[in-house]
Amino acid sequence: MPRFLVTLALVILLIAPMTNAQAPAHRCAACGQVILDEYVTIEGRTFHPDHILCAYCGKRIESTYVTADHLFYHGDCYQKRFVVVCAVCNKVVLDHYVQDFWGGRAHAAHKADTPQCDFCERFIAGGFAAQAVTLPDGRRLCGHCAASSVTTTAKVKDLAGMVSSSLATHGVKVRTDDITYLLLDKDTMKKMSYDPTRHALGFTDYQRTDSRDDTYCNIVVLNGMPELQMAAVLAHEILHVWLQRAGVHSAGTPWIEGSCEYAAYLMMADLNTKESQFVVQHFETNTDSIYGGGFRQVKQFVAKHGVDGWLDALLPPGGE
Repeated sequence: MPRFLVTLALVILLIAPMTNAQAPAHRCAACGQVILDEYVTIEGRTFHPDHILCAYCGKRIESTYVTADHLFYHGDCYQKRFVVVCAVCNKVVLDHYVQDFWGGRAHAAHKADTPQCDFCERFIAGGFAAQAVTLPDGRRLCGHCAASSVTTTAKVKDLAGMVSSSLATHGVKVRTDDITYLLLDKDTMKKMSYDPTRHALGFTDYQRTDSRDDTYCNIVVLNGMPELQMAAVLAHEILHVWLQRAGVHSAGTPWIEGSCEYAAYLMMADLNTKESQFVVQHFETNTDSIYGGGFRQVKQFVAKHGVDGWLDALLPPGGE
């Protein structure tokens, strides 16, 4: 398949009317039906005149065309289909390029000279540079992600309620109104994290008081994350709360952390949007042995035993 524009050979379509007596039997290469009237011959193939359709826009080709991989295109459509225009500098890409999850393509060299969004990984250029923000801890969000950046605990609590409702449909019922939420910057999160070698997006603290048997939970999350990323992190931490309240205290293992990632995966699958698919891709490609490896282990287990089987395997005998 062509990766850049080549010289276009413009060919005039010749429509040749013939009578039934004069014409040999022709079949349209597009529809397969016998052609009884006018026909068009292109590159040894015969078509009804109104069956010459552009493979890009689907509209009829009436005069000139370009072929690629035995398909026909209008000249402009061919360029839209095959010519790579850099999303950063708007120049045609004639050599190596990178492509993000969203289909944006750019010269590979721009990886070094143009910032990318710390969440969605789009280049912060063109329309995505509009309303882009740099957070105090250095993280950069494109305008699209900045528009839903979560910076208040009230918003975190609202999202936690939505996450809890989603998880409840899968059998994970967690009371969230008694959880305390705290937003921290990246540097403070790293200092407070149980594992400073990992880039923490969230963690859960548990506190037990002498006056009550209940365990109080504090969910700490990274300030400024877009709503979707925040929701995924909250789903992970809320499953930790569910496990803690059920008497499971083995956080940090691939099975437990992978299960918390799987809870976030379930919620993203429920949303089923392009953005949620982006989050899922990160779960599936994460190279971390505990979080990524654990997620894939749990996903394989669920494929074999179902969600109910997974929840039963998580809980101790007599658990929730």
